[in-house]
Amino acid sequence: CGIDSPLSPRSALVAAPALPAPNVHSPIFACQSSADMDGLTQGAIVEVFADAVSLGTFCTCWGAVHVNLPRQLMVGEHITAKQLMINPGVGCNIDGALSGPPPGVPVIPPDSRIEPSIRPVLYDGDHALRVRNQISGGEISLFARDNMGAPEIELGRVGSSQYEEIALNDPLRAGQIIRASQTLCGHTEFSDPLTVDRKSTRLNSSHITI
Repeated sequence: CGIDSPLSPRSALVAAPALPAPNVHSPIFACQSSADMDGLTQGAIVEVFADAVSLGTFCTCWGAVHVNLPRQLMVGEHITAKQLMINPGVGCNIDGALSGPPPGVPVIPPDSRIEPSIRPVLYDGDHALRVRNQISGGEISLFARDNMGAPEIELGRVGSSQYEEIALNDPLRAGQIIRASQTLCGHTEFSDPLTVDRKSTRLNSSHITI
C-alpha cells in the first residue's frame, strides 16, 4: 500500500561453527542404491562415502532426505556422510563432522526387514495399489488368486521405488487375494495377503447439527 515498515533492530553476525555430522539411517542392505539421512543444514553440500571413498555430493534444501546413490552397495561396506558450506563470493568455507560412530553404517545382507506390505483397503475395480517398505534396488512382484483354493498367478513386476503406488494392468476383482513380494540381492520376502472388498453402494447417514 506504499507504506514502508520501520527497520529491524541491528544484529551482529558471528562466525559459524562447524556443521554437525549427518545422521545416516540404518539398516542399509546389500544391492540397495539409496540412503536416508537427517540432521542436515539447509543449503549445505552433503558428500556421501563408502569406505571413505566418495560416492558423490548433493545440495540439500531439507533437514532430512532420501538420496539416490550412483551404484548398488555391497556387503561389508560402511556408509558415512559429511556436510559443508562453500561460497567463495562471501568468503564462506565451513567444514563439517563426519557421521559416526566410526567406521559408519555397515551394509548388511537383506533379511526379513525388506518384507513389503500392501496398504488396505483394496476395492473391486481399483486400478492401483500401494506397497510400503520398498527398498531401492529391489524388485516388487504382485500376485493374485481368486480364492484360497485357487492357484496363485503373478500380475507383474516393477522396480522398487520411493513412491508407494503401483499401477495395475487390469482392475482388481472382489474376492481376489492379493500379496506382494520384494526381492533384493537374491533374497525374497512376501507380504501378508489382502482380500479385495466390494465397493459399498450404501452411503452412511449423516446428521447436521445446527
